[in-house]
Amino acid sequence: MGKPKKHHYVPKAYLRFFAQQNGDKYTLYVFDKVSNQEFISNINDVAEMRNYNKVLSERFIVPPPNGDPLYYEYKYINLIEGEIPQIINNLIATCILSRADKTVLTEESKRKLAKLLIIQLLRTPQSRTHTFELGKPIVDTVMQKIQDQIIQISDTKRRAEFLRVLNEFNYTSQFSTSVHLQSTTDEEKIADYAQRLVSHRSWAIWENRLYPFLPFVTSDHPVVMHNLQNHELGFGSNSIENPATVISMPLTPKYMISLYHKNSLWGYYSQSYEDRCFPISEVKYIHNQNLLQAWQCSRQIYTTPIFSNSLIDFKKVVM
Repeated sequence: MGKPKKHHYVPKAYLRFFAQQNGDKYTLYVFDKVSNQEFISNINDVAEMRNYNKVLSERFIVPPPNGDPLYYEYKYINLIEGEIPQIINNLIATCILSRADKTVLTEESKRKLAKLLIIQLLRTPQSRTHTFELGKPIVDTVMQKIQDQIIQISDTKRRAEFLRVLNEFNYTSQFSTSVHLQSTTDEEKIADYAQRLVSHRSWAIWENRLYPFLPFVTSDHPVVMHNLQNHELGFGSNSIENPATVISMPLTPKYMISLYHKNSLWGYYSQSYEDRCFPISEVKYIHNQNLLQAWQCSRQIYTTPIFSNSLIDFKKVVM
């Protein structure tokens, strides 16, 4: 078997829940908000980039732990992708079998879902861009401090050599990506972030009763972070610790998970239905959740092909 070249930043195991199956093929309806085009695509060909997780062992690049350029591509597979079907299917089964007044989420199931949310949030191109932008001023400051120390070296030959090496370093996207991959696949960090979601947030599952006509859509950046104070989306004014940030992710066209910080007003009220599955049949709410997904994504929104007609008015608003 050849080495993988198409690296998915939204795993196929997740996309299958929104796809239409025909034998061993899974297809999605895709709306590209940048090109204003719509088409049907195999899940193999969406939310992916050639050699996206490949890191070459070059100068000024943080090398993969075992020296394999594809280490991080395999690391993502081992971290979460094999668990996704069981995580989502178990939750759906619990929602179907439980009474409305019973909780459907346990501490263990929330930890698994939190792990999925954190890994997905950190693996997209938007996340890498955010890391690059945050890293630039930090690297500039560190480089200046190193230069100040080098200048103090009395040995002129050594000083010149150190300055030469320092001046050869450039802050590139390749360097930033190597640092990003090392940090965001660290299992201790992932577990820590996931535990913060479990401990500091109230969780709710929304069951979309209108999904045959108005499904939850997903996208190339499916974990939505929405600031309820300034209405900003994505990275920037949002974080997993920001009380104003609501974190949500559609799990299927019928089910969506939402997390509200317990120190916020929304989190305070949401504790009354924490860990439960609630039916929702409000067109405006479902429509707004889909809009948040579309506005935050890089460019593509996905749904099951049979639901494509339900997005006609939705696409007009996005554009």
